[in-house]
Amino acid sequence: MFTEYIFPIVAEYGEKSFMAMYLRLVLPLGITFIISLYVTFDCVCNLFAEVTSFADRKFYDDFWNSCTVDEFFKKCNVLIPSFVKKYAYIPLLKKGMNKTIAKYFTLLLSTLMLEMILV
Repeated sequence: MFTEYIFPIVAEYGEKSFMAMYLRLVLPLGITFIISLYVTFDCVCNLFAEVTSFADRKFYDDFWNSCTVDEFFKKCNVLIPSFVKKYAYIPLLKKGMNKTIAKYFTLLLSTLMLEMILV
């Protein structure tokens, strides 16, 4: 996918306008994003669940029916937000931290965890 569709378009960066390059990259990058979601959350997570005998296999919700970006990202990955809420957000609130600051700290922690998984 990358060598056939994405790298040749990026190599022409200086020759064509940014908008033309962007429009040519939307479809291949969208397909790559969907494939990476499938591999990460359907194949790899189920493999680890099978190896560790993890019974609850709800790794993602029906994100394809989302109406907002916020709802999409909440439904796209159920594991990390629930983990971070249980082990970071609620303990921070119990220690007396402001709700807004705890929410942003949880968002930062969740983002870092997702980046570590995808890298």
